Amino acid sequence: MAQFRVGCVPYVNARPLVAAFDLPNEFVEVVYDVPSKLPELLDKGEVDAILVSSIELLRRNDLLPVVEVGIMSNGPVQSVRLLSKVPLPKIKTMALDQSSLTSNILAQLILAEQGVFPVVETLAPSAVDMLDSHDACVIIGDKGFEADGSGLLDIDLGEAWTELTGLPFVWAMWLGRRDQPLNYTYLAALLDSAYVASGFSILHDAIMLGQMTGRGPTEEPEYAESNGPDQIARRKYVIESAVDRSNWTFDQVENYLTYHVRFDHFRTREALEEFAFLITKHGLGPVEVPIELRPEDVLEAVQRLMPV
Repeated sequence: MAQFRVGCVPYVNARPLVAAFDLPNEFVEVVYDVPSKLPELLDKGEVDAILVSSIELLRRNDLLPVVEVGIMSNGPVQSVRLLSKVPLPKIKTMALDQSSLTSNILAQLILAEQGVFPVVETLAPSAVDMLDSHDACVIIGDKGFEADGSGLLDIDLGEAWTELTGLPFVWAMWLGRRDQPLNYTYLAALLDSAYVASGFSILHDAIMLGQMTGRGPTEEPEYAESNGPDQIARRKYVIESAVDRSNWTFDQVENYLTYHVRFDHFRTREALEEFAFLITKHGLGPVEVPIELRPEDVLEAVQRLMPV
């Protein structure tokens, strides 16, 4: 029996964070479920932490980030989409993805910023069925990536958020309970190490450094290291494991995990504060950004969740 159990979304975007735990091991067992179901697992004590929608941190003051890695984007994310049969100003009804938490709220506030306030209904994630009875729909995850947007207004919600705010978006975070009598330091180290072991950590660092310096990633020394045989083999395993669990091709997974999602937090506090502000502004629910985003005993690296 593993020392820890964690709940995780069953999507391609989570593979770099949990693929290291695929084989049975004594440290971490992964339980998979959709974002809307994971908080219940945590509340019942069936798991020690969950990789769950970031809005849970804003809605509940009994949760805390366990580690600095999670799922983020800074521009187009490809797998979280708003599809509409009509132009944006004419959207009167919208179906929400029942497996989603954060994305449903994000879609509504993106529309609200344009003065559009549709009547919403939560349905099973099938773009065809959702659009059969509604003007628009929100669909996420692997089904969001795979949905056919031909002939439809197709809004990438990650891109829409960044265009609106100039900020990255925090889709999911590893969260635990503040009242959990567990030393999260050890679990945080395991979760962080899993991402490092994926081979994507060093690649993303090189890409970001290239963006910050205005040079291409191939010009950065770190990029050469990130493409060593060992790192390539690690990424290949993660990609192939995602292909096996989805309808995506190898190239689709590789492109998506390399260029459209990130897993280390970047301007997290600022992004969460803006999300909370807009949610409150449009009356989409009571939220607050905790004054302290970490307990005293988590890894020192988690301090980077806070602005300097």
